[in-house]
Amino acid sequence: MCRLVVDATYLSPSIPATTPPPFGVADGVRVMPVNRLADMDEAAGRYVVLGANPLRSRPPTVSSYA
Repeated sequence: MCRLVVDATYLSPSIPATTPPPFGVADGVRVMPVNRLADMDEAAGRYVVLGANPLRSRPPTVSSYA
């Protein structure tokens, strides 16, 4: 009998709502997943959508600043 051990951890998902952004964020900048926009207490002056690549399985991240 032959047994194989397969490491499939590369298939584990990355959930933006539960993981920090994979880049540095300057002081005073709010970064959140797109689906958290409805939870904001007040609207920001400007929004920047990051990572809106339709080929990726991860939803885009929104950065807002005054």
